[in-house]
Amino acid sequence: MGAPLNRASDPQVQRQPGSTFKPIAIYGPAINERRITAATIIDDIPVYLLGEDKSAYPTNYDHTYAGLTSIRNGIKRSVNVVAAKVWQDILGPDLSLEYLDRVNINRDNERYLSLAMGGLYKGVNPLQMAAAYVPFVSKGIYYEPVTYTKVLDMQGNVLLEKKPKSSIVYDEAAAYVMIDMMRSVVRESGGTAVGLGQLQNGKMPTAGKTGTTSDNYDKWFVGFSPYYVGAVWYGYDHNASISSAESNRALQIWHDVMEKVHENLEPVQFTEPDGIVRKSICIYSGKTATDLCANDPRGSAVRNELFIKGTEPSDEDLCDVHVKAQVCKDSTDANGNHLLAGEYCPRDSVQEKIFIKRPVPYVPKKPGEKAPADIKYELPEGEYCNIHGPSQAPDLDDIDNNAPGGTDEMPYDRTLWTDFLEELDQTLPRVFRRDNR
Repeated sequence: MGAPLNRASDPQVQRQPGSTFKPIAIYGPAINERRITAATIIDDIPVYLLGEDKSAYPTNYDHTYAGLTSIRNGIKRSVNVVAAKVWQDILGPDLSLEYLDRVNINRDNERYLSLAMGGLYKGVNPLQMAAAYVPFVSKGIYYEPVTYTKVLDMQGNVLLEKKPKSSIVYDEAAAYVMIDMMRSVVRESGGTAVGLGQLQNGKMPTAGKTGTTSDNYDKWFVGFSPYYVGAVWYGYDHNASISSAESNRALQIWHDVMEKVHENLEPVQFTEPDGIVRKSICIYSGKTATDLCANDPRGSAVRNELFIKGTEPSDEDLCDVHVKAQVCKDSTDANGNHLLAGEYCPRDSVQEKIFIKRPVPYVPKKPGEKAPADIKYELPEGEYCNIHGPSQAPDLDDIDNNAPGGTDEMPYDRTLWTDFLEELDQTLPRVFRRDNR
């Protein structure tokens, strides 16, 4: 009878990593290359990256689109559209594969878009994923996993010695920005690992990333503290969909094991390196926040964001997404949104509201396409109140001769007025004629 299969480390184990692949294949490399920041904005809208003759791809797990989304929020909510756009349009497959090589995951023959969402031809095991996350907490350095360092005989002589190989993957500042963004996954509202991704009731700092594959065949969580990195895969050897009752098992296992591992460890903070700065930015433009950002109808859009020094927006680079406009509260479009106030709207019908204005307008590419959720906050440019208009004098043809106050015996004769006006038109020039004699 052979040895049992070790699903944590055996090379035969090749599972799809899902979204746990995004930090090592996309976001870490793009941050390190200064291609993006935590505040870079990607428009989460329907995209057709396999061709417009095909269905939307990729879609998000909940089949909705949020609209303007920062990289931080794209990681926190695991937004596939954001990841795919960064991989294809900003980072590119060459750099992505190069950085995967740096963490000892060679996929040079997998240059297709699904890699951005962890859809690999050749999968990975938990040991590979844990090792690939180590650079985030070790100042950007990758260490080859080892199971021993030395073997001694009874006299203390060294029989075997293993010195792990190491190499630089990210600079320290880039690694720290990645840590901070993955902290949002476990501790901020909307994060996919809030609750179980925390240790010691939140006292021990943690960070990480969840992952789910198509048809719920695989569930992952790769998380870490300042002390340890842990990776958990949950699924079946032969693909079978994981039930809703099992959906949090990977997180639950990670939490329970890591709680014991950290039981007698003092909470310490992740070490912030030199070269990190903070700036108040708008989470929908990525630029320096204004008063309008603080009054976004969804709640304040201002965040004190981390940047690698030199990548932060300048004080003059102000948010241009939030705009202020006057609307008429009495007129709405088909979706119930107020229209812009016109010159004839009464003063008590006019209100001032904050809107967003996309840098690139959203235009549906196909009938019935699902619009992004933030479309209802867009400035209704060119759409003015259709209720209030100029006052108009009544047309003589519309006057009712038999209206109250009139008389049946003496009906209104319009020809009398016509004759009078024609005579007046002939008389006035003679009255006011200038005598030049």
